[in-house]
Formats: sequence, structure tokens, C-alpha cells
Amino acid sequence: MAFAGVSVGLLSSLGVVGRPEGACASGNGYSACQVWQDCRSLLSFFMGGLVCCLITRRQEAEAEAQESGNLPSGDSARQLQLFASLF
Repeated sequence: MAFAGVSVGLLSSLGVVGRPEGACASGNGYSACQVWQDCRSLLSFFMGGLVCCLITRRQEAEAEAQESGNLPSGDSARQLQLFASLF
């Protein structure tokens, strides 16, 4: 992921990658467009945390069920792969 960040930064400094068309225009002060952009960023951050929390709880419940012998190990391995791909 660090490689991707460095690559985008380098391409942006060279002028290959520009600002997205939907980006807010820069000007004096803090515009309503910038407020909305920040609200979307915060919402995205908290939704990501909620999804990770829900997946972790489900995995913990499945691990407890597997310890008691009520769940086959294949389902747990599949869930672990899903959780790792979300990171």
C-alpha cells in the first residue's frame, strides 16, 4: 500500500495524475463543498470501523462454536480470508 501511495504522489507531482473533476475548487475560506467532502470522509471512516467490528464479532462467535464442535473448520477459514481481504 505504501508503494501505491508513493506512486500516486510521484505521478501527481509530474502532472500525470490530476485532481478529480468532482473536487472542490480552492478559494478563500472553508466552502460548503469542502464541508460536505469532510462529512463524507468521516462517514466512510466510521462505516469501515462498523463493518470491521461486525465481522470480528461474527468470527469470534464462529470460533467459540468451532471449539464446542458445532462448526466445521472450512467455514471459519473462509471467513478468515474475507476478513484479511478487507484490510
